Amino acid sequence: MTIALYNEFNHRDRDEDKLADLCLPLTGDGIIDIAFRGNPQRRVNALAALSEGHIRCLGLAILLAKAEAVGAPNA
Repeated sequence: MTIALYNEFNHRDRDEDKLADLCLPLTGDGIIDIAFRGNPQRRVNALAALSEGHIRCLGLAILLAKAEAVGAPNA
């Protein structure tokens, strides 16, 4: 769901610049790995590859997906 939300937030981006995959770290010192549709086999550090705005969109997508997964109430 996180990938779909991120791509929807950035629906005007080129298709090859949208996310194909996302791997969240299991610990606080891990990195967020992403792969783009343009080259889905190449994984990169999200914080090094994305702009500040795209990082914010990714953070929001992660937060919203987590809220839905735990059944957080709607405001």
